[in-house]
Amino acid sequence: KGSSDNLLKPPPNSVLGLTNPPNSTVKSPPSDGTLGLKMPPSTQVSPPKQAAPQGPVAHPAPAAPTFPPVRGDSQDILKWKHFCAAETSKYPLMRAVQSLGTKSLSPHVKVHLYKHNTSHPIEAIVGSGSRWVVLGNDTRYSQAHCHDRSFSLWDTRYHKIRSVKPAITAYLLRNRHLLPWFLGKKHAFSDEHIVSYNPGIERGGILFRMPMAALDKRYRYVYMVWNTKSNQVINAWTLGIPGCHSAYRAIGTDPTGRTFYFLQSEKAVDGSCGSKSTGGRSFFYRLMTLDLVTGRRRTLSRFAPVSARLEKLVPSRDFSRVAVVEYSESAKAKGKAYVINTRNGTVARFAAPITPYGVVFSKDMSSLLLYSSKGGKIVRVNLNNGQRTSTKTYRLGHAMGTSPDGKHIYIVFHSGVEVRDATTLKRTHFVSHRPMMGNAKFIHVDGSAVLGGTMFLKNGEHLYIRPTP
Repeated sequence: KGSSDNLLKPPPNSVLGLTNPPNSTVKSPPSDGTLGLKMPPSTQVSPPKQAAPQGPVAHPAPAAPTFPPVRGDSQDILKWKHFCAAETSKYPLMRAVQSLGTKSLSPHVKVHLYKHNTSHPIEAIVGSGSRWVVLGNDTRYSQAHCHDRSFSLWDTRYHKIRSVKPAITAYLLRNRHLLPWFLGKKHAFSDEHIVSYNPGIERGGILFRMPMAALDKRYRYVYMVWNTKSNQVINAWTLGIPGCHSAYRAIGTDPTGRTFYFLQSEKAVDGSCGSKSTGGRSFFYRLMTLDLVTGRRRTLSRFAPVSARLEKLVPSRDFSRVAVVEYSESAKAKGKAYVINTRNGTVARFAAPITPYGVVFSKDMSSLLLYSSKGGKIVRVNLNNGQRTSTKTYRLGHAMGTSPDGKHIYIVFHSGVEVRDATTLKRTHFVSHRPMMGNAKFIHVDGSAVLGGTMFLKNGEHLYIRPTP
């Protein structure tokens, strides 16, 4: 009923090994590598007082990462460095988040404004390290993971950004079977997402996804254990056999930092990638855990969904329950919400409203709240008896979240934020975006989020961050 991959014993010629999936025989050659250098922004220097007028002082362009050969480099490492040097000189670094200043709405409310140049969604780190929100990562086009990527994390406790750059490249060079470039598979790009970050215990987690080949739509999914103090990847575990683009989806790391929760799609693992047909047979989802010390994988529950398109994966605060909510735009689709009890594996099924853009557990975890954007209503599901109640609100909202104490819920609309009592669902007040966004001609807050008592409001390429009212 459970399965495990013990990766503690590294394969020959590697520093930190990663066990290959069944029926694979990939060798890990000897390794060495360098990390990219941070590129400082260019600046202008104003002339000193009582000096002859002069124009801006020209500064040299930021230095690109270098890849000098090191004695003892193997031939494939030398080729990788040569390739990366040529690639880096061709493609510039794209910064995800750039500060545009702050604005005070009142003596107690300050808004931080950023230019948000990334397609990376704003994601909360749930469970271990739940005070952090991932805003995006700096990127440079690369076919060979030539450099480490800086991630911008928002600290909801101290209201400021922290930039982190996990040393993933050094680990990949010690385990070159994880990069398709070393296997002769060009144009196959890898990516990574921070799914756990807790400096208090010096641990973080990175979900790394690597294509199996350039024309193969299957990926290998790896959880990397990251020491946040030394900034090194110290271990890694596979989530299972390779699968399609959505084969494995992260839920979060529990508050202890010991267990990682994720969802596996059996169709995306066993089926044909790119095909929407299931061949007339049912497929299942598995709610699974990964022990981050032993590498043991365990299936908590297995259930058959109505739709293959999921909108939300939301754990309760203590990870005793996980909500899996399907997306649908028509009542005829009959989308479902599944609430899995992680202690005993039981699954409760409920009808989900259309376009469920907001899903949260109540503070006492006795009910699940779902916001229907197209339907313009909040549906409360009692998890003890299955009773449903509905409360009308505005349509076309884009996000819903709760206050840190669980007493209020917030729904984000294009015009502002609606605040409601989380117990009675009665509206308490409405906060307009105008005082914050000024004379912006067009306001469209798609991609916004309410996380950790903070509102992250996107309007085009601008990101406004402010505490919840």
